[in-house]
Amino acid sequence: MSKASTGTIFRSTNPSGKVVYKVEVPHGYDLQGRRKKIRRTASTQAEARLLQRQLIADIEANRLAPAREETLQDYALWWLHTVKANHVRYSTATDYEDRLRRWVFPYLGRQKLSAIEPRTVESWMAILATKNYSTKTINGARTVLFGVLKHAYVTGQLSRNPVAATRPFRSNRDEKTQVKEPWTKEEALRALEAAQGSEFDLFVNIALTLGLRRGEILGLTWDDFNLDEGTISIRRTLKEERRFDESGRATVTLVTDKTKTRASERALKIGLTVLAAIQRHRRFVQTIRESAGSDWVETDWVFVSQNGSPLYPSNVNHRFVKFCRDNGLRLIRIHDMRHTAAVLGLEANVRLEAVSQALGHTRIDVTKSIYAPYVQILSDEFTTALDDSLNESLLQMHVTHETDTKEVA
Repeated sequence: MSKASTGTIFRSTNPSGKVVYKVEVPHGYDLQGRRKKIRRTASTQAEARLLQRQLIADIEANRLAPAREETLQDYALWWLHTVKANHVRYSTATDYEDRLRRWVFPYLGRQKLSAIEPRTVESWMAILATKNYSTKTINGARTVLFGVLKHAYVTGQLSRNPVAATRPFRSNRDEKTQVKEPWTKEEALRALEAAQGSEFDLFVNIALTLGLRRGEILGLTWDDFNLDEGTISIRRTLKEERRFDESGRATVTLVTDKTKTRASERALKIGLTVLAAIQRHRRFVQTIRESAGSDWVETDWVFVSQNGSPLYPSNVNHRFVKFCRDNGLRLIRIHDMRHTAAVLGLEANVRLEAVSQALGHTRIDVTKSIYAPYVQILSDEFTTALDDSLNESLLQMHVTHETDTKEVA
């Protein structure tokens, strides 16, 4: 019997008594993580060696699919639930599954793994583009598909990762986006005035003066406020999570989660405007508590529905749109109020480091890349300072030249 790292050849006797040579070549793993092998039979040892080399060449060229090879959908779901789920947050895993079921499985889900080539991936991305999906959506789906097929490649299921041979789409500057220009200072003041006494009073004050994310605001409890010290602690986020059953049907559940990053867990000083809004918000909540009567559910959430339960972020989005329209405000997303807070802070000469820390960014360059383009004062500071410096130098040169000329005369 001869043995190589790429497989095994061994002698065997058929039930008829004929001597043959069996060729076994490892190829991939099954769903339980066990090594799978391809077995072929040859009449002579020389034929077996030739057959072994051919099998290895076919595997390397991706011409040979493992027996009972899974479809992309079967393999992707196994990878997600068995492998990836142990390395990411549950919410991240459900987000991956959502992307797979929306933008990958309808087009590639039934294909065998070995049938997916770089050309297949390119065509799929092009189809998504014709359906007017955003570049961010297409590249996000591509990233998840890359992870699935990378695992298939590393474990021997594929001879290469076909997504690695493709490139993500490049964002088009003219592409429509949901991101809106931040409110100006005047627009922000109008919003704060319009919100007073309404359900969005404290919400808008926190968003525009502290720059919290939507989920961070909705995740606040009264224990997070320390009114004696005038601080607020951001410890969690409240969000909607899509969960899938075995049939692939999704249900939306309201869950609390850790903040986006470790840096996002922070404590912020609150000013007089927020303190006043807190008092008005308490009165607002007391009003809806009295209206709810026996239907009221007592909780510690700061922002609550008509019966005291926590708010669904999607419902808050819809009501915020109505709030803007009813008050003649330029419509922006809730997250754009966070952008507004950052820009207004920079325009007020707040140090970039302070803005970055207050927003809970991990790195200061993130803050700079997102918000600096909106702050004209930063560009003005450069041009004004450089112009003043050059003018001062020119003036000194002129004075020196006049002095030298008088001395020569």
